[in-house]
Amino acid sequence: MIFYSHSRKNEKEEYEPAKELQEHLESVTKNIKLNVHPHLDFNDFSVSPELLNILGLCHDIGKYTTWFQEYLLLAKHKGEAKKNHAFLSAVFAYNLALHLPSGYKFLPFFLFYCIKHHHGALCPPGKSGTASYLLSQRNNFEKQVKNLFKNSAPEIESLTKKHFPDFQPLRLTELLEYNEKIEKTGRLLQKKKAKIDHYFIILYLFSLLISSDKIDAGEIDPFVPDGLSSDKVNQYLASKKDKLLTDIRTQAKDDIENKLNEIETDKDRLFSLTAPTGIGKTLSVINFVLKLKEKIHKLQGYHPQIIYCLPFINIIEQTHKILSDLFEKEKILTHHQYTDIWSMVQEQKGKDEEFSLARKLLEVEDWQKDIILTTFVQFFHSIITNQNRMLKKFYRIAGSIIVLDEIQNVQAQYWPLIGAVLYHLSEFLNCRIILMTATQPLIFEAANREIFEQERIKCRPLLNQKQTEYYFSQFDRTRIISLADKKNPLKNAEEFYNIFSERWDDGKSCLIVVNTIKRSTEVFEKLKKENASPHLYYLSTNIVPVHRKYIIRKIRRLLKEGEKVILVSTQSIEAGVDLDFDMGFRDIGPLDSIIQVAGRINRNNRNGFQNAPLYIVNFKQDAERIYGKIIVRTTREILSTGKAGFSENEYLSLINQYYSLISHEDRSSFENSRLLYNAMKQLRFTHDEEDDGKAVEDFQLIEDTKKAHYADVFVVITKNASRILNIYMNEYLVSNNFKEKKELYLKIKSAFNQYKISVPRQIIRKLDDHSNGIRELIPNKLYYISEDYIGKEDEGSKIVLYDYCTTGFCRKVIESETLIF
Repeated sequence: MIFYSHSRKNEKEEYEPAKELQEHLESVTKNIKLNVHPHLDFNDFSVSPELLNILGLCHDIGKYTTWFQEYLLLAKHKGEAKKNHAFLSAVFAYNLALHLPSGYKFLPFFLFYCIKHHHGALCPPGKSGTASYLLSQRNNFEKQVKNLFKNSAPEIESLTKKHFPDFQPLRLTELLEYNEKIEKTGRLLQKKKAKIDHYFIILYLFSLLISSDKIDAGEIDPFVPDGLSSDKVNQYLASKKDKLLTDIRTQAKDDIENKLNEIETDKDRLFSLTAPTGIGKTLSVINFVLKLKEKIHKLQGYHPQIIYCLPFINIIEQTHKILSDLFEKEKILTHHQYTDIWSMVQEQKGKDEEFSLARKLLEVEDWQKDIILTTFVQFFHSIITNQNRMLKKFYRIAGSIIVLDEIQNVQAQYWPLIGAVLYHLSEFLNCRIILMTATQPLIFEAANREIFEQERIKCRPLLNQKQTEYYFSQFDRTRIISLADKKNPLKNAEEFYNIFSERWDDGKSCLIVVNTIKRSTEVFEKLKKENASPHLYYLSTNIVPVHRKYIIRKIRRLLKEGEKVILVSTQSIEAGVDLDFDMGFRDIGPLDSIIQVAGRINRNNRNGFQNAPLYIVNFKQDAERIYGKIIVRTTREILSTGKAGFSENEYLSLINQYYSLISHEDRSSFENSRLLYNAMKQLRFTHDEEDDGKAVEDFQLIEDTKKAHYADVFVVITKNASRILNIYMNEYLVSNNFKEKKELYLKIKSAFNQYKISVPRQIIRKLDDHSNGIRELIPNKLYYISEDYIGKEDEGSKIVLYDYCTTGFCRKVIESETLIF
């Protein structure tokens, strides 16, 4: 009998064999060995060739039963437990690993655990369906084992002898005599023997297995990173000298590059780069990374991948442009929730007609490029998670060079957790990590204090203290001036306008940043009413993403042409958006956010604009509702010293003072970090009945506090949006074919998300009472606004729910003083 691992439907919708089982097992094993990183260091645990053989060759060995083969080719036994193969394969691997001549005590269990769960999510080892599973399925399990030996013994014996010549073949009784030892080991790993090493070992082996399995099943070639020219940045800058290569940027790039002469490549793995906005940090760090990559290759014999992470999707485009100027398109992969897989497939099909959407999705989710450009969410949720799909690429992180740009955007409550995780990536997986920002948070210091309770992590700055102070002292582009009166906060937009009109020079462009959408629309409407500027614009998540991109491009062009633009925005403008205003106003908030807004003012150090002002105001309670009392109080205390203002060369001192106060203010604010780290150490991937504490699955880098009270609304703002909505309604929603439905969603997902905003459910309910302008697509989850309700509010009697000339979604249609959005 020929045994198969996979089947497929032919043109007649009949199942036919796709791949022989032995070929699949050996191919997966080959992929695992190809993908394993050569310089792992899990302390006393070794990733041996024998371990990898068992992981690959045994992961689907349970498919050798008659029930699975009939299920695969004849679609029989669909509801029967006897056709399931993962548990049987895991028990086989466990028993085979017991015969290893020597090895790590928990190795057999790690293999069992990874194989048991390789088609799903990870759960706590003590509850992973071991003895309790056998208790309920004992009869089925015995039948599976006997069937395996009766019908497949020659094939299995041949396979094991070929790859394990020194092992004795497993006997039937060894599998049938299986007892509670595995489950006891799982409980032991969670309690008495809990170590953070185990978390990273399991994730690495699990990721190797599921990725190698999917790559083979998807029939795509494994990817091995290649070399990149270490002189790319210098070549690029030489070609752009007149525009980019100022003396101070050249000096900074050279100072950072020279740090390579001081570091020990095999020991120094954690770095920080703290430098003012406009110093050319992105190009300088890429130059450093390329040269570090070259040194690693010479020393350790492999080519590291480069993983460049940013906090927000809306600032990825700018970094992608820089990377695209430096490297061939084939070297770069951009991966986030809006990644347009369908467009990638269309480009690839010019070279490969057989290239499919499923194959491209697998390549993207497996990070099969030399340079990965992604978000903090995508990166950290590939490490602190139990989800199969996210863990698929975890093994790629091993040996990589990771740049975390604008790292200050990580919430302070997660500093200790993120610091500890980054340290372990460098310790266990041989990663090099660079934290980059103008306002360096005390992430590693917080981890040392809150997680390790000792000075365990050491980070090497790419600019020393004297150099950092020098670069900050070279700029006097902006000045922070506090008007944030605690006793007399601003009550409304009218009071803000009084302050604004006293200080704004109508010959200057101006950026205004507030903390809530409600406040931003009020301020915009007041400025519009007062005819503040012919170039008055608005930006927030109240506007669909495609519209936001258009507004940013338009403002950038107007500013370059010397026009005097006023932009009213929420915090989305803070980090990485390459705009340059003459002055600004910012509602009080975290000091690092205020300094980031200052980075959007006189960014290019223009003549005649030195000490351009950023005025800090205080709208009543807005900031405290968003950031909490401690953050706001600390910022106010630092800025309220009686000084007339703070020049840019003082920002470094201010931010160091701020982070020091925040990190020591209230240890309870770091409780989430401590609990989640403990959950990782105890392998508590999900909640169980015995423990109501935090689980790994609880981690949310960006907490979605709005989810329960908000719903998505699709806005038909363009003809393209109308076309996409038509496909969604008339093809996607009505399809009953799962494969067809998934492929259709991938085709439209990226474009569909470009027209979505998040709206409070109570506003949707009230709008429903006013008109039929908002219509339901998916009950209580997804709605849409049709073309009939989109336009300009001043067009007459027409009800406008989305104004493309002002503030986007028209929340003021429903007046509610009790809501803060």
